Amino acid sequence: YASTSYTTNLIFLHLLSMQIKRRLLTRLRFSPSKPSAQASHSPSPSCHRAHHRCIVISPTPPPVDVFIERPEMIVLAESSLYSMHNSWRDAFTSFFPPAGLHLASIDISKPPPNSSSNEPISLASLEETLSKDLSHLGTMANVGDDLLIPECSTPSTTSAHTVLIARGPIPSLVSQYFLESLPLAGLVLVDPLILPEDGRVKKKSSNGRLSSSLDDMVSTLEGRRPMMYQGATTLPDNNDHPLSKATTQSHTKSELALLQALTRQRNNARPLYLEPSSVPILVLYTGNHMYQDYYRICAERTAAFHTCGGGGDYFDQVSVLKIPKENDGGKGISDDLNWVTERVYEWYDAEVA
Repeated sequence: YASTSYTTNLIFLHLLSMQIKRRLLTRLRFSPSKPSAQASHSPSPSCHRAHHRCIVISPTPPPVDVFIERPEMIVLAESSLYSMHNSWRDAFTSFFPPAGLHLASIDISKPPPNSSSNEPISLASLEETLSKDLSHLGTMANVGDDLLIPECSTPSTTSAHTVLIARGPIPSLVSQYFLESLPLAGLVLVDPLILPEDGRVKKKSSNGRLSSSLDDMVSTLEGRRPMMYQGATTLPDNNDHPLSKATTQSHTKSELALLQALTRQRNNARPLYLEPSSVPILVLYTGNHMYQDYYRICAERTAAFHTCGGGGDYFDQVSVLKIPKENDGGKGISDDLNWVTERVYEWYDAEVA
């Protein structure tokens, strides 16, 4: 009996030792670290200053007493077209690190500090920015007050372990192009209102997905109805929608300029050749507003694009969920972020982990 107990204790100590080593390695890989004196005074020649962006929010690691620490990192990329006070960042910070997941937030619409203010952004530049930001999250040098100077790292190293939450039409579009060349562990698309041209369809001319979806989105931004509502005599009493105030906010200038450029260049739109089921994908759309059906249809068409033919309907492979609303303590009606974080985690646990 004593021999059996001794053997059991040895096995337990061995397993505990392995868990501690794994967690230490994960901490070294993902947690912010102070730059060494040599690194701060003698940067690597291959790490050009142009690659440094000071808008990556400090990654938040799980608490030391978390029961299970996951190897993936949740990265939130939000569109500037949403109101700044409606950001999901705080809710995600409160939920995911205690659940064992590292969390970071990035803003791909802001250019690097040394870029020209007159230089317009493009889908290609946003895709490059997203690639650099994700690659930098693996080795961050924290210099305080959310001012972060990323060090060098291999682009695909971190993105392969990243679950990207792309909230908004432009981040959703850019993240799908990103997947054509670099990996992700999983992708959540929120309000993917811009539908890329289908590059898998062998047609000489445009199939109209991008053009029609751009027209509808521009209409909503300018206070006009999307095409599907043109014949409607009445609309719901709620005259608000998630992007109704986008044109009145100064921080939305770059994304609005990109939409104008995409509209002008629609005949030379870049097709999306991404194969279906490349990574686990979840599609969410904002509900309970006047254009809810328009948001839903865009979400369903996006899910269908990422569904393998002959494998059942899109909802068997790519879930589409409506984001409910809640009364935010007298501040008005806002997204139910408890619901959002729980559904995203359930999907992650079932499809990614």
